Amino acid sequence: MSLTLPVVVLAAIAILLLILESDFLWKLQEEDLFLNSSLFFKEKMVEPGGFLTWISTWFTQFFFHPWVGVLLLCSWLSVARCLWLRRYCNHGCVGLAVGKTLAAGAGY
Repeated sequence: MSLTLPVVVLAAIAILLLILESDFLWKLQEEDLFLNSSLFFKEKMVEPGGFLTWISTWFTQFFFHPWVGVLLLCSWLSVARCLWLRRYCNHGCVGLAVGKTLAAGAGY
């Protein structure tokens, strides 16, 4: 599979997010508070899933500038895609090989 299709899709997602959802990203950042203190970290660690909450609040502070937030979101999407392809595809193939791999892993 060529690399151009994922790059085009990510660019389209980035453009659409910047045009249509830049206000939403800014509002999301405004409603989520990140404090760089050990007390804030300890308060988050008491809750179940606290480390993920702490990391997510750290990332949402960058949504103040929508282009930085879109860059972060697209980079996380590309990392997730690479991990998924590495786990479920043999040599980067897509399509039926994914179904075969999932079926083999499920014992079918």
